[in-house]
Amino acid sequence: MPERAKHISASFDAALYGLKNDVLMMSSLTDRIFQTAFEALLKRDSELCDHIIAEDEEIDLLEKQVDQDGLKKELSGRSASSSTSVTKR
Repeated sequence: MPERAKHISASFDAALYGLKNDVLMMSSLTDRIFQTAFEALLKRDSELCDHIIAEDEEIDLLEKQVDQDGLKKELSGRSASSSTSVTKR
C-alpha cells in the first residue's frame, strides 16, 4: 500500500510543477504586456494597443486553462485520498 501512496504523491507533485510553470509563464507574459502597454500609451500607438489586447486575450485563455487543470488535479487528489481512506478501513 505505501507504493500506491508514493505514486499518488509523485503524480500530484508533477501536476503541481506543471501548474507552477504555467503560472510563471502567465506572469512573464503579463509583465511583458504591461511594459508594452506603457510604451503604447506614451507613444499613443493604437496599433500596438490592438496587439496588446490580442495578447491579453491569450493570457485570459491560459488563465482559464490553469484554473481547469488545477481543479482537475484537486478533484483527482480528493478521489485518490478518499479511495485510500476507504481501503484503510
